[in-house]
Amino acid sequence: LLFGSNVKIAVQDPSYP
Repeated sequence: LLFGSNVKIAVQDPSYP
């Protein structure tokens, strides 16, 4: 679940590498 949330955040945040 945490990993899925992390991916979602990465998709929403373009500054995320």
